[in-house]
Amino acid sequence: MVSTTTKNEAISKTLWETLRRRQEQVCRQYELKLDSSHFNHLTRKQMPALFLEAKWLYNAQLANGVFTTDYRTQTVRVKVGDHYENRTIRNLSSQMRQEILDRTKDNVYGLAALKKNGHKVGGLKFKRQVTSIPLKQYGVTYRIDRTHNRIGIQGIRQKLRARGLNQIPPGAEFANAILIQMHKSF
Repeated sequence: MVSTTTKNEAISKTLWETLRRRQEQVCRQYELKLDSSHFNHLTRKQMPALFLEAKWLYNAQLANGVFTTDYRTQTVRVKVGDHYENRTIRNLSSQMRQEILDRTKDNVYGLAALKKNGHKVGGLKFKRQVTSIPLKQYGVTYRIDRTHNRIGIQGIRQKLRARGLNQIPPGAEFANAILIQMHKSF
């Protein structure tokens, strides 16, 4: 059994090494394009479903309370016409759900800070369409295969062909990513 002081020393040593490594790094942003002409039948159904379920989750979070919605929920109430239906979230992974909910909370914090500084702000509104899904962790919610120019997204079985991977230098350390729907091409 390792004593707590040795554990704390090991943790502080790794944190120090990470801090030193990140001071030498330069943050860059790259835009890649997924080639939808190579999507199989299942992926053509799943990609729009991801964005639809993200919209359902966001709107349910606003309806139920921004700070009370749990990412582990499997069903959400969706307004259809003049009544509500329960819909099941099948395609969004739990980490995608976490980031969608956290992003909404961050928006509320940002509005509160603006209001505190004297700006006139309104509230968050229900969305008709969600066009971006945050992918939080490299290796879990998304993976990059540079040898085959493919990207894997959690919950989608097919490895998706990506254009623009050559702009990322070898040995780059990846942070988060955002899946953006530029237009409805799926």
